[in-house]
Amino acid sequence: MNLDISKRLKGKAKIEKEKETVKPTVINDHLIRLQLRSIDIIEVDNLYALDRLQKLQLDNNIICKIQNLDHLVNLKWLDLSFNLIERIEGLDKLTKLTDLSLFSNLITTLSGLENLHELNVLSVGQNQIMEYQEAIKYLFNHKNKLQVLKMADNPFFKTKESEYRQFAIAFLGNLKYLDYELIDDETREKAIEKHKEELQEQEQAKNTEANEELEKQTDPALKEARIECTIQMVQKIIQEDEDSKMLEALQKFQEIFQPFEQNIDEHTTKYQAEMKMRNKEKINTLIYCEQVLREAEKEAEKESIKLIEAFKSKRKHKFRQVDQLEDKDEDVDLDEFEFELLEDIRSLEDELLGVEMKLSEALQTSTGEFQEKIKKILEEMKSKTATFIKDVQEEMEQFNAALRVHAYAEFERVSSLTEDQNSELQEQMTDGMILLMEDRDVLTSHLEASKENIDTKIGDKESEINRTLQDDWRQTETRILDQQSSRNRNIIEEIIKTCENFREEIQREFRRRRGDDE
Repeated sequence: MNLDISKRLKGKAKIEKEKETVKPTVINDHLIRLQLRSIDIIEVDNLYALDRLQKLQLDNNIICKIQNLDHLVNLKWLDLSFNLIERIEGLDKLTKLTDLSLFSNLITTLSGLENLHELNVLSVGQNQIMEYQEAIKYLFNHKNKLQVLKMADNPFFKTKESEYRQFAIAFLGNLKYLDYELIDDETREKAIEKHKEELQEQEQAKNTEANEELEKQTDPALKEARIECTIQMVQKIIQEDEDSKMLEALQKFQEIFQPFEQNIDEHTTKYQAEMKMRNKEKINTLIYCEQVLREAEKEAEKESIKLIEAFKSKRKHKFRQVDQLEDKDEDVDLDEFEFELLEDIRSLEDELLGVEMKLSEALQTSTGEFQEKIKKILEEMKSKTATFIKDVQEEMEQFNAALRVHAYAEFERVSSLTEDQNSELQEQMTDGMILLMEDRDVLTSHLEASKENIDTKIGDKESEINRTLQDDWRQTETRILDQQSSRNRNIIEEIIKTCENFREEIQREFRRRRGDDE
């Protein structure tokens, strides 16, 4: 739309709005499709009874702002083309939206699409978007299922059509149609090759940002319990499994999954609470263990200090005796005094080593008792994990059975349609749904593969959790035992060194008193 014409229309819209806001009156609360095209609507303000609405056409009006639509949570198809909208907003709660047309408006930048994870078709052609790279990267960085994108006829298009096409095809890997032209394999390969380095950088940045965001949101207690992998566990498994993603094209996939998802969330919440409690018990046991060990070490240290101080006092007394005898000019048997003190040092060394030996034995006994307590807690955590995984697998087995019934019923329904009916239906079906409905064997193959893959991956989570818990304890256990071994070795070395220093001091002092000190 020409910008001058748009401005005039917008001016007209403001004037009309001062007179009256157009409010379409609709009372059929069972309506799933509504068409309000080309009737000069300025503001939609009376659709509150239409919660079941799935398709809404508001094109060719003079709407300036997207508003009063956030209650239409079942909306899948929304057409706001040929209006006067400047900003994409008010769509956050329309999480089921798969098809959105904003063709021929006044939009300058893409925004407000962050929550539209099911978005499959997006038309923002003939707007005022100046930078295609910014727009494409926005779509790249947010979760969606975009297969069809229309962005031609924006200001950048005349001079940068080729660059824009290659950039969009390279960065939007799921895209099948760009500006309603099919993307062939050769074109895609060339585009990816051209933007290979930049694409890798963006992928890395995107993954880093996603991990950081998940890190911020994750309950620290879940990390400490080593069970953060249970957050949205099944949902992530489904998203990572190609067969399951294919089955999401079935019309009632989410509707069937929802009650089982709620049950799984309840199992998960209960399991996480139990595991956090057991982990807290484990941490408290470890803290108490280390406190007991430290107290035992302190008591041993006090006893050793007492023995050393007793020796120093005895040494001081012996030298005072020697001094008193020498002051009286009496004969002093220095060799005898030296021998007695050296014997005292030997006794001190034996006593200090004895204290350390008793401490080492006590620490080993205490550590062994605590090891048994921790192992018991780990066994309880392992048992809780097994129960949780079993409950989740049973829920998913029931879900797969229900989904299979729905899938075959859909297949029979589609197969029974006439050629004209089938052709009309295919226009409304996604590519994934069309593929599933083409052949019963293909449908069965996806159902069976999805069931097997999900069951296996859920089972793998049990092994992952148990392995992580065991590895974590093994590291802690090794640390405690290594600390004890290192402490014991250092204390023995310190005892030997201390006693050797005492010997050297005694021998040096007696050499001085004999007058043969060099």
